[in-house]
Amino acid sequence: MKTAPELQRIVEQIAQKHGLDLDRLGAYLRLQLEGHGHLVMQNLGTAALGARISVTHYIQVASNYVADPQVVVYSVYRTQDASEWTLPVWLPLEITELFGGWRLYAELDPTGSELLLHDAVGQAELARTCERILARNLKRHGWLERAEQCNTPVRLCSHEEIHARDMHIEALPEHPHDKENSQRKEGDHGNHEAAA
Repeated sequence: MKTAPELQRIVEQIAQKHGLDLDRLGAYLRLQLEGHGHLVMQNLGTAALGARISVTHYIQVASNYVADPQVVVYSVYRTQDASEWTLPVWLPLEITELFGGWRLYAELDPTGSELLLHDAVGQAELARTCERILARNLKRHGWLERAEQCNTPVRLCSHEEIHARDMHIEALPEHPHDKENSQRKEGDHGNHEAAA
């Protein structure tokens, strides 16, 4: 499987700067960067071989934040033999994108002791995407140097604000085809009863 060393390096540097140990189960950090949305890093769980790490960039679309992208990697220790541990490497497993949807290329088996590779070509392309796009954008936009920790939850709308922006069904104009279809259904209903 292909690794993502540049993504690993920049994310670990950002985490270290903010005092986050990504190897700790449940570790979570949310940052904001003016003009570039939010960045969330978290440990999704550990297994025998390492930990699943999520790196999510949230962008604002209208009044909502959406993940674009969210990448899940497996931070796994490689050994040369059973007695020697080395530094972990990041193996990209899955991605969620605004327009591309969710794609899973590899995952842990149900026991958490083996990685199952479903699509070698897709996993290699995901690793390249992590390196060429995500890691490069994190560096270019200055997430390491300029991002600020953000603990304030995203503002929730009041009931009045939600009500004011909602479109109610009774407010929709009736389409001419809707009227014809409802009359046809009423007429068809009677015919089915007569045929029975």
